[in-house]
Amino acid sequence: MSKRDYYEVLGVEKGADQKEIKKAYRRLAQKFHPDRNPDDNTAAEKFREVSEAYEVLSDGEKRAAYDQFGHAGVDGQGGGFGGGGFGGGGAGDFSDIFGDVFGDIFGGGGGRRRGPNAPARGSDLRYNLELDLESAVAGTTVDIRVPRHIECDRCDGGGAEPGSTKETCPTCHGHGQVRMQQGFFAVQQTCPTCHGSGQHIKVPCHKCNGEGRVRETRTLSVKIPPGVDTGDRIRLNGEGESGVNGGPAGDLYVQVSIKPHHIFKRDGKHLQCDVPINFVDAALGGELEVPTLDGRVKLKIPPETQTGKLFRLRGKGVKPVRGGAPGDLLCKVVLETPVNLNDEQKDLLRQLQKSFDDSNSHSHSPKKTGFFDSVKNGVHGMALAWLLQQENASAKLKKISAQSEVFDLKPKAPHHPPKAKAMISLFQHGGPSHMDLTDPKPELSRFDGTDYKEDIAYSFVNEASKKLMGTRWKFAKHGECGTEFSELLPHTASIADDICLIRSMHTGANGHEVSIRYFHGGIPGVLGRAHFASWLLYGLGSETENLPAYMVLTDPGGHPVDGINNWSSGFMPALYQGTVVRPKEPRILNLQPPAHLQGRPQQQGLDFLQTLNRRHAKRFPGENDLEARIASYELAARMQTSAHEALDVSKETRATHEMYGLNDEETREYGTRCLIARRLVERGVRFVQLFLAVAEHDGPCTFRHLETELGLTNSSVSRTVTALGKINRKGEPGLDVLETCPDPEEGRRNLVKLTAKGKALVRNLQKT
Repeated sequence: MSKRDYYEVLGVEKGADQKEIKKAYRRLAQKFHPDRNPDDNTAAEKFREVSEAYEVLSDGEKRAAYDQFGHAGVDGQGGGFGGGGFGGGGAGDFSDIFGDVFGDIFGGGGGRRRGPNAPARGSDLRYNLELDLESAVAGTTVDIRVPRHIECDRCDGGGAEPGSTKETCPTCHGHGQVRMQQGFFAVQQTCPTCHGSGQHIKVPCHKCNGEGRVRETRTLSVKIPPGVDTGDRIRLNGEGESGVNGGPAGDLYVQVSIKPHHIFKRDGKHLQCDVPINFVDAALGGELEVPTLDGRVKLKIPPETQTGKLFRLRGKGVKPVRGGAPGDLLCKVVLETPVNLNDEQKDLLRQLQKSFDDSNSHSHSPKKTGFFDSVKNGVHGMALAWLLQQENASAKLKKISAQSEVFDLKPKAPHHPPKAKAMISLFQHGGPSHMDLTDPKPELSRFDGTDYKEDIAYSFVNEASKKLMGTRWKFAKHGECGTEFSELLPHTASIADDICLIRSMHTGANGHEVSIRYFHGGIPGVLGRAHFASWLLYGLGSETENLPAYMVLTDPGGHPVDGINNWSSGFMPALYQGTVVRPKEPRILNLQPPAHLQGRPQQQGLDFLQTLNRRHAKRFPGENDLEARIASYELAARMQTSAHEALDVSKETRATHEMYGLNDEETREYGTRCLIARRLVERGVRFVQLFLAVAEHDGPCTFRHLETELGLTNSSVSRTVTALGKINRKGEPGLDVLETCPDPEEGRRNLVKLTAKGKALVRNLQKT
């Protein structure tokens, strides 16, 4: 599609001066800014068009080229791949292409690199506003004073004294950056002379000292909507720092925090308060006046109300700021003991207590009577022990050692009859999202492709995106329970009534290591916590003496994210740690003894070693690590026959092999480990953990991602991609492991991906 004339875009004449061009740009940029037009899908495109026009017309050299040659005169600097394309026809090399792509990804406008004097949006500001509870609930209007930078009115933001001019920087020649290259590597950095502006100011403005901006304190009136809570933010468009080079101003974010209230405690949309009552009202019942944010209301207290009783007043809480029904007021009854009693009142209380004692006290104070009934045996026992001690008739108490707890894997009886005796954990990290498998989110699918409006805390900032992504798969209900599964899980859906499904869990963090530690140990980001399988062994013990109670089957592709922390016993004895089995044959090294040691010689050696171990353990009792090592040595001896048999799947039937996918090259490896896991639990292993390697990330990625991950410059990335492509920079055949392709969502952006040869190379490296 042909581009519009830049002068027409800004609405100025061809001979307009820089002041008119800047004024027109600022007016249109504020009009079409995406933040001010969230519901207008065309606003972003118009804003980009206006920014592109201003970038060319505000630069003297670009404007001259545009006036002479039109769009063709600036396309090599502004958009496209230049006239020479890929072939080196004189209009830019491969690095220029990737530089254009980088600029397009991150908002450079039209696929161009941002010029040193291009307009830039001002910084956002934050103001911390503290409100009392009443104002937050009812809503209010407050005046705040915000210091900020605004454009200097003396130099119109240019930084030069009126009457003086700017000249092109002699160091970087107006580019704003200087480049140093040594061999294959190149480094590009900000120009030390002009600090990236590309221009040198001879006579700085006396008011702003050449900055183009001055500081002022402005009073703003902010309308606080009803129902705001601590952590809510109110955005004031265009009230932040002024933009640079005529760019739009940033936004001001008012961060709300609520002061503690002397009566009420807020919990979301609900309020809580303590209501003091005297024991007469508590015993006989009555009506109390309870304070609310809207005034006082009557609360009916039933007879025989105990302290701590909770009453709920519907709709007397807070109306949420984002809509919905108002919350409730939760009133907790607190019995108040009377004070400053006169003699007559004290006598009346004594008479009341005497009437309680003369009658059935159990009926009047059931909790008190029940308390003493529960401890009377203990009281009697203490009294008897004291009498025996006085008569020197009681035995002396034996001093209990601090090392009294015993750690072992002997079978233990659970508190309740178990529904399962063992567990196989198929930990398939790196697989499809739960939103594509078991957790339908129709609202998310409805907003697919749009940007999330709130803030997100990213673990990996370089890969951050606010783009919402809904599932591409259809969901349907299955079984009598009506559980929804996606079309990707037809076999799992067929047993919907036979499984317990947890749709999804979240940790509050989007980092793999943190979330995995949370899943295994219960606390995010903390090392040294025991795996839940270790607690299982601690509580139930093991049902086999010839195999480890906790076995781990890793993937040939390597250990999972966070490595051995996935099966660590943490602060518990090493006895409860997972035993790792090799992902390929032989799965346990040195399992079989040498031929000359088999039989009676081996048994004699093991008996002698056991005698030494027991003797040493007796001399040093309570050493958990030593006892764990002894148990491991003895277990290794018993495993020589049991483990070999359990890990050998060759004797399983043909039907079993077919069921586990052992006859298919694609599923053989994982199916073999699944079958081994089943055989292990059949032989008494309590917990088997089976890991699936992270899926290959062989899909397309941006050049910016490569630049960040590899720590290279634009030109270095371009040379590397070219060398790994089909044809190198010299026109000779390359390695053919990478190829470029257009982004299906953004046609002006190129992506890089593995070729078939590259994928095969990755798989071979993983196997190796």
